[in-house]
Amino acid sequence: MSTDNRQLISDLYKFAATGDFVRLGELMAPDYALVQSPGHPMAGTWEGAAATAAAGQFSQALGISGITVHDIATDGPHRVMSLVDLIGTDGAGRPWTMPLVECFRIENGRITEVRPFYWDQHELAAILASRGITEFRPTV
Repeated sequence: MSTDNRQLISDLYKFAATGDFVRLGELMAPDYALVQSPGHPMAGTWEGAAATAAAGQFSQALGISGITVHDIATDGPHRVMSLVDLIGTDGAGRPWTMPLVECFRIENGRITEVRPFYWDQHELAAILASRGITEFRPTV
């Protein structure tokens, strides 16, 4: 099961890196939860298709163009942790790289919860501001 869960998260990053949010959504349970911390520009809990749409809009707003996966670790049949670097360019075309750590819950081969717990909040705000975005509001 650990190998299957690791592959599921590897596939998630592959689809996210190429902007294939349709395929990414197929990995999720229909009512999965995306839980962002209170300081995040997209704070709160998002569910199902709205979570996938909001995450896609946020990725586009940041100008994410790639993801480097450093580690995917499993603990038991339901938990997976990942350490990745997001790669993109800001509004002036300057490249940026940001580490991201996420915790996933998986049940019956589908992701039921995504809980990012490390983003550089200051850098997120600076990247969005460089693109003229002072407040991020997904349209879902």
